[in-house]
Amino acid sequence: MVVKQIHHFALVVQDVDASVGWYEDMLGFKLERRFGFLEAGVEIAHILTPSGVRIELIEQAGSESGPDEGKDAFGALYTRGAKHIGLLVDDIEAVMEELKAKGADVVHEVTAVEPAGVRNCWIRDNSGNLIEFNRWLE
Repeated sequence: MVVKQIHHFALVVQDVDASVGWYEDMLGFKLERRFGFLEAGVEIAHILTPSGVRIELIEQAGSESGPDEGKDAFGALYTRGAKHIGLLVDDIEAVMEELKAKGADVVHEVTAVEPAGVRNCWIRDNSGNLIEFNRWLE
């Protein structure tokens, strides 16, 4: 087996329309496709960056907040499962300033994480999902 790349990362969101708008306005994603399974109460949107990063936003009727809602990025590690999306950027400080100017829910300011070889910062999307931004240390 040869895995070529990740096709997408899926997030369950409260409102798929609101989340598509949030990711477009906040992070520059564009709607790639929209579909659903109405009989199951599922609405799905694939959003994409110009560089090919794809996120699948899923609105499931009756979904509830998970156990990580409201926890910081590291407190969330006490329960198993997917915890966050990590995105690579060129200028971490400029990204943080842009996100703050747009009113992002900042979880952690820019900091060096030497063992990981990155500087990073964290925000929450409009449904509470954690997003980590990374820049390689030089």
